[in-house]
Amino acid sequence: MKRLYSFLSICIAGLVLAGCNFTPDLVIPDLDSPMQYNDFAEDRKLTGVKMSNRKIEDYWWEDFGDENLNMLVEEALRNNTDYAAAVSRVAQARAALGIANADRFPTLNWNGATNKIVSGENPQSIPYSLSAVISYEVDLWGRVRESNRAAVATLLSVAANQENVRLSVISGVIDSYFSLLSLEEQYKILQATVQAYDETYQYYYKQYEAGSLEEITLQQSKVQLESARANLYAITRSRSEIMSALALLVGRTPRGIFAAEFVVGELLPKAPIVPLAMPSTLIANRPDIKMAEENLRSANHSIGVAYASYFPILSLSALGGLSARDVGDLFDNAVVSLSANISGPLFDFGRTENRVRQAEEMKEEALILYRAAVARAFSEVRDALVARDTTEKRLRAVEAQAQSQGRVYEIAKQRFEAGYSTHLELLDAERNWLSVQLNLSSAKADLLSSSLSLYKSLGGGFNARTLERETLFERP
Repeated sequence: MKRLYSFLSICIAGLVLAGCNFTPDLVIPDLDSPMQYNDFAEDRKLTGVKMSNRKIEDYWWEDFGDENLNMLVEEALRNNTDYAAAVSRVAQARAALGIANADRFPTLNWNGATNKIVSGENPQSIPYSLSAVISYEVDLWGRVRESNRAAVATLLSVAANQENVRLSVISGVIDSYFSLLSLEEQYKILQATVQAYDETYQYYYKQYEAGSLEEITLQQSKVQLESARANLYAITRSRSEIMSALALLVGRTPRGIFAAEFVVGELLPKAPIVPLAMPSTLIANRPDIKMAEENLRSANHSIGVAYASYFPILSLSALGGLSARDVGDLFDNAVVSLSANISGPLFDFGRTENRVRQAEEMKEEALILYRAAVARAFSEVRDALVARDTTEKRLRAVEAQAQSQGRVYEIAKQRFEAGYSTHLELLDAERNWLSVQLNLSSAKADLLSSSLSLYKSLGGGFNARTLERETLFERP
């Protein structure tokens, strides 16, 4: 009975000491962020955005209004290998958390044994035994608790990384799709141009053969034709490269990559108006910031785990079982055993001290990376806002340029046909007209790309609280 009282006393003392905690308090730094996004703009006006408390929708890419694009994004989320690997890493982190949770509870094992030792002519029988052993490490210094909390933070960090990969995959698909649409448009322009230039060249060649046209005019037309053909071949190559990249992003098989066939729209869609909330909400809406924050939390809990190594480990165990020399008597002889074991470091040549130092430096690194992630986020938002504003203004300028250049081409053609200008002047007007048509297509794609960059820089509909709610029931 005295032994039982001693065992219970040890258990009670262990439970009391289990409240010890060597993890330092973590203060997430409150970094200096702008009050308004338009502070940097000269006229304090931003183009292509609307100040709103409404969060970006989960399916924000549907704002572009292109059903073919929507289907490609869905295909990528089903089949993209990078995203699938990120999902697998979340499952791994969840399993690691399950292991850490299991360390908080006792373990129950069973054992059955029998043996015989033959010595000379008289065999000696070792008793038959069947037993169950329950063992438990009393978390005196918070090692198990802090390991569990570090595993939770790691799970959330990996889950945030999954969302970051998801956002990158979606953005990659959208950007490639718009590039493909723009290249398709440029391909059609160049195809029509090559055909028109070839018809002009054939007409001039007949005139030259008849002796009514100078050779220099024929050769100038030839140069114009071959230049357009060279541009067409370059666009063809770019189209093929974009198709391969898009096929890879949506997870096509090797055969599918070689086929690389996509259904695309006829025209580039209109750039949507992006909802823009206050800068103070950005930190909660960026998956990379959430990932950096959880890495910082995990590193902080790891310090508590390292400090606990300075102190002894208390293990409790209880054995209950049956033992007999004959199998028939096995249930007639019960055995019960209670034990407590304590062990700790005596001299480890600085191993524990360096573990603590390593954990502290890892926290310092995580803190630096968190600050960098926040600064990078605001930098990307600023660049995206400027890009969205300037690309729309550039598009308007190119549209005005195209209108004027079209008129220049018409006048040059009329003057040449009337004999008031040289063929070189007409060729120059044709080259400029082709150039501005290609620039107009690129400007439209750039505007869409800037809208995409703004969606991405604002987090693409991510929310840190939603991630915690969907990943965990409760944070320990």
